[in-house]
Amino acid sequence: MKKTLAICICLLSFLSTGQAMMGKKEHKNKVKSTTTMQTVYENGKPSTYKVAYEEFDKNGNTLLYEEFSKEGGIVHKETFIFSSSDDLTQETFFDASSGKNYIKTHKYTLVRDKSRESEETTYNSKGEIVKKIVFTYTASGKKATETTYNATGNIQKKQVFRYNSKDLKTNRQSFSSTGDLENSKEWLYEYY
Repeated sequence: MKKTLAICICLLSFLSTGQAMMGKKEHKNKVKSTTTMQTVYENGKPSTYKVAYEEFDKNGNTLLYEEFSKEGGIVHKETFIFSSSDDLTQETFFDASSGKNYIKTHKYTLVRDKSRESEETTYNSKGEIVKKIVFTYTASGKKATETTYNATGNIQKKQVFRYNSKDLKTNRQSFSSTGDLENSKEWLYEYY
């Protein structure tokens, strides 16, 4: 039983993290939807049930993703809306275990003729802002800052990114809500 539970947990973890990466293959093969079935053997008896269901648009973007319990009830559900330029504009999440659902909206700006996310806002089921993340970019289109605000508009954390002359990321500094440096990450490159 523990082995079966561990397999289910691993599979669900894989599905929820791997689903965003599947779009290109689905687009290439013109897949409209996928259903993931699982067979569990208990005392030699097979029991088959639906684990997940996913729908795609014609560009391979995930529009709907659902995970199911062994009994067939929805455990987790996500829906996605994309703009005509294939930018993700809205996500809706529902988690049956907590009974909570929330919505994320995404706004974009053009940086060097490429669409870049400028703002991500998370709302609770009452439509109240829970969190907002604002992104800024360098002149070359690399992410310069990522600032997270809480529901009242106060800064929760801020990340600052630095790049070298080849536009490779060299440093990321994370600051607390009070502006104190919490950590710093550095990338070092060796060239031929």
